[in-house]
Order: sequence, then structure tokens, then C-alpha cells
Amino acid sequence: MMGNMMEVVGIGTVELPTKTLPNLTGPDSHGTLRLKMVLHCPSARCNIVGVPITGDYGVIVSGYVGASGHAGTVTGLSDRRPVAYFMPSVGSFPLLEVQLSEPPVGPVVGPSPFNPSQAYIN
Repeated sequence: MMGNMMEVVGIGTVELPTKTLPNLTGPDSHGTLRLKMVLHCPSARCNIVGVPITGDYGVIVSGYVGASGHAGTVTGLSDRRPVAYFMPSVGSFPLLEVQLSEPPVGPVVGPSPFNPSQAYIN
């Protein structure tokens, strides 16, 4: 939140099981996005991947969804192989989501609290 402070209750490494590309199947269709120095902010409305990811990965964000069905990719720096992709946003305000592998790993959570037609950042 810009201009406001949030309590951080922990810092650590998180491994997210991801889908590498939307139309890929088989073993190569899954990856792991390893994020370091992740801040745990229980009051945060969502998870945010920040610029430090570029120290470990190549991040390409396109302004539109092409025939490939995705709005960007995360690749390994050394081999440029896809690790994850960004799902196209729904609604009038573009927020990119990393596509996680199915089924989700971890606790069952409710529906997204976001309204796709509402702007959450300026």
C-alpha cells in the first residue's frame, strides 16, 4: 500500500508450483518459481511479486494477450526456459497473475476478494 505501512511477521523463501506455458502438457508443463526474501504481511490483500525477482529470473510482460494465451513469462536467467507465465487479466484494470499448477497446493481458500472492474492501484 502506497504511503501506508504493513506489519511484516516473517521473511523467507517460497517455492510456487507453476504451469510453464498455457498450451504445454506433460512433465515440461510444470515448473517451480522460487522467490527469496519474501515478506509475510498478513494484512496484505494479495501477494505481490516485486522487482527483486529479476535478479533470479527473466521477466517478460506483454501489454496484450497474443495467440499464445498468456500475458508474459518468467524464464530462467541461464537457460531462458519458461518457469511460469502470467495469466491474462479479466476486467478493465490489468493485474497479472502467475498461473499456479493444478491442483493448488496448500490450504483451501475462498474466492478472490478482487472486483475485476475496480482499480486497486494508481
